[in-house]
This record gives sequence, C-alpha cells and structure tokens, in this order.
Amino acid sequence: MNSTLSNNPAVVIGIDLAKTHCDVVGYDKNQKIVLKLPRISKEKLLERLTNMPRATVLMEACGGSHSFIRKVKALGHDGRLVNPGDVKRIRCGHQKNNMLDAAYIAWAWYIPGISFVAPKTQAQQDLQSLQRIYQGYMKTRIEFGNRIHALLLEYGLSSPQTSRFIAEQLPEFIETHTKDLTPLAEEALLMLRDSWLEASEWEKKAGQKYDELVRANEDSKRLMTIPGIGPKCAGALLTHCGEASRFRDSRQFAASLGLVPRQNSTGDRDTLGHITKRGPKHPRSMLVQGASALMIMADRLEGALGEWVRKIKASGKKYGVKVCAIAAKLALFCDTKDPTRTVNKKPTSAVTKVSGIFG
Repeated sequence: MNSTLSNNPAVVIGIDLAKTHCDVVGYDKNQKIVLKLPRISKEKLLERLTNMPRATVLMEACGGSHSFIRKVKALGHDGRLVNPGDVKRIRCGHQKNNMLDAAYIAWAWYIPGISFVAPKTQAQQDLQSLQRIYQGYMKTRIEFGNRIHALLLEYGLSSPQTSRFIAEQLPEFIETHTKDLTPLAEEALLMLRDSWLEASEWEKKAGQKYDELVRANEDSKRLMTIPGIGPKCAGALLTHCGEASRFRDSRQFAASLGLVPRQNSTGDRDTLGHITKRGPKHPRSMLVQGASALMIMADRLEGALGEWVRKIKASGKKYGVKVCAIAAKLALFCDTKDPTRTVNKKPTSAVTKVSGIFG
C-alpha cells in the first residue's frame, strides 16, 4: 500500500530497513507527516525517490544500510545514517512497530546536536569484510584449541596451551598417554586437530590478504609510521574513520573510539571515571594492544614519545589506566589542527606525515 497524505513534498524521510522491504514515513517543512509507504520493496522505493524532490533521507545504521544509503545519495538526496541507540532513546519506551520506527528515525533530524554515522565506502566495506573473515577464522581456531585442551583435561591430562603443541606435538602426546585415553577420545582429538590446522591455514591466508590490502593504501602507510600501529590496527582505524573531515580534531577522533574518560559532574565537582568505550570495539582494542607493546618496549623508544611513555609507566597508576592513556595518545597523533605535530623531537620524522590522513 502506497499512501501520500498531502500534496506537500516530503523534506525529511525516515526509512526502516528490513531484508526484503522497508517502511517509509515522510515529514513536510511544517513537520507534519505527508508520506507513508508501508512494506514497500527497496527497488520500488528507489524508483519513488528518483521522482521525488531533493530531501533528507535518514535510516538506521544496520546491515545493508551503508550500500543502500549510497544508492539514495546517488539519486541526489541527502542521505544520513542514524545511530540505533539514538532511535531507541527517541522511542522512549513507546510501542514498537516498523512504521513507528520509520517515524522515529525521521524525527532524529529535528533533534539539536544529534550526530550521524558516516556511511562507509565500498573500499571500507571490502576492508571490513576481510577483517571480519580473518577474525572469524581466528576465533574458530581458538575454539578448536580450547576444545582439545578441555578434552585432554577430562581424561586427567594437562597440556601446554600453545599453538606449537597442537600443530607438532599432539600426535606424539596422544601416543605417550594411550593408557589414559580411550580409542574414541584419541580419534576425537585427532579430528579436532585437523579442524584446528584447517582453520589456522585459512586464518593465515585471510591475514596475509588483509595485510596486503592495508599496505597498499597510502593513508595506512602514514598510520603505520606511528609506533605501536601495525597493519591490523591501521586497517581497523581506516574502516572506522571514513570521511576524516567529519572529525573536528584528533581529540574528537579519540572520543569517537571511546578512549576518553567518562564524566560525572555535579555542582562544582567534576569526576572522571573509566573510559567511555563508545564507538567500535575493534579499533579501540587494536590501539590498546599497540599501547601494551609500547609499554613493553618503553626503554627502547626514542624522542618525546619515549620520554612520555616512560613517565606514564613509572607513574604508579594501574596497568589498565596507563595502557588506555597511551592508546588515547596514539589516537591523538592523527592531528587535524597542527600538521607540524611530531612524535619525536626531530621535525623531519616520518610520523609528521600522519596528519595527512585528516587533510
């Protein structure tokens, strides 16, 4: 059913996406609902949008939304993605159905100060897809390894929890403990080992392909000049960053990763707590891992960064606090305001080029 409630054109359109169809609600310039399109297919909706005046089209950031918003923007409309958490807050406990969700999504445009999710490009989606494939194989390998160790423990056998043990030493370990293992258990262990080896091989191939794709990108090359950032971390940052000009400066970029303290202010007292952990988890965890590596090699770091890391390491604070502080500092090196910012004291350092990712 297609329903146009008024002759006034819709200037703000909210779309609630589903797998095969979507629900649409449109508001005119007077903030009155003038368009309702329940359960319309995506193809017919694109045809409808082609013949409509330019409008602001909003939809919830979800699976398939990034590719669909690109098609909407190609038609000349202003496409925006709304954070699902913001839509939930707008709903505020009211009843939930598809048409109401479309109305709530459209209403997000009228809320002052609301921020929108940056649509990903095809290159970013390719990078993200490889990233998830690699992570999936890694989790599968770890799962099979845990099953092997758990099965051995069921029969009273403890084993080294290393990849080398499963890949090279497990068959010999089984032969040595044939008295403790039944034939069925031995067969199950060898089957799990074969699955572990297969997952490990696919993980290696996916990781190599992912690294090749990252190293071929000019922005990632600049990111990898920052100490503690390798191909995996650079790829995660590129996937999250999108159009870097949307960040006011590098501090806002660090805040988008959830690496700033949570504030709890009342009266004249300001309390800073744990980091907010807002935004995507993967790039934040990659920066934290890089910060942990810098903590280990603090004595070998040179320049101003080395001095600062050693000062943080000797501060006496909890390990997690120190690591998160270093991770936030790594994010701040992508400075949009000061292109002369350097990690080392030498102004000719390769790290000075990192600011170009936000240029």
